Amino acid sequence: MQWNMEDQVDPAQAALDHDTMRGLKHRNFFMEQQAGSGGWEVVSVAPRPGELRLWAYQSIAHGADGIVFFRWRTARYSTEQYWHGLLDHDAHPSRRYQEIRQMGAEIKKIGDQVLGTSAKANVAMMLSYDSRFAFQIQANNPDFKYSTHFYEVYRAFNNEHVLIDVVSPNESLSEYKLVVIPALHVLSPETVENLTRFVEAGGTVIIGARSGVKDEVNAVVNMRLPGLLATLCGTIVEEYDSLPLVCGNN
Repeated sequence: MQWNMEDQVDPAQAALDHDTMRGLKHRNFFMEQQAGSGGWEVVSVAPRPGELRLWAYQSIAHGADGIVFFRWRTARYSTEQYWHGLLDHDAHPSRRYQEIRQMGAEIKKIGDQVLGTSAKANVAMMLSYDSRFAFQIQANNPDFKYSTHFYEVYRAFNNEHVLIDVVSPNESLSEYKLVVIPALHVLSPETVENLTRFVEAGGTVIIGARSGVKDEVNAVVNMRLPGLLATLCGTIVEEYDSLPLVCGNN
């Protein structure tokens, strides 16, 4: 959550992790959460008062059945001496410990209302590992990274408090109203059939740029873009361009 030297924590990043695990697994999950400053050679920025509790409740709201705090006591030896736990090096109960103790008392009061609940989303985002790996080899543009692009699209919905399920390309889409597809670069006929069934049943699909460029063996399709998606989209890409780098970037 905060294994770096940044001043602020972006809540959408943790939310994406939660929604990816819940969406791909189709079930609730257990979440490992930091308990203090992380660090090997250096000490990262510490969670601010209230943040551990905030992050834990965020996990529960997104489908966590359990939260495992790493770690219990801060290590005195070896590589992770600066990876802080709920107890400090001297085993003294820290402010962080008291925060989780408070949360334990709160969960005891509301546990019966939370136990067995799950998050239900009407919107899905399609995550393609094949496309991610293809972009790692050929990014198309030096400024493009699939995981970053996926996150930016996700964050826009998260900022509007839209709950998302992250799903695989051939997963059943029948329970959703909207499916968002960022850069589905590598595409199989089975995925096209899946999307077509969804649209014919009344669903709405948002398809991002550079989708349908390659087939499932990473070969560029022998047809006008967006390839197998042309009929579904009802359009043809006449020409495309790669945007120049922003001044100052290398």
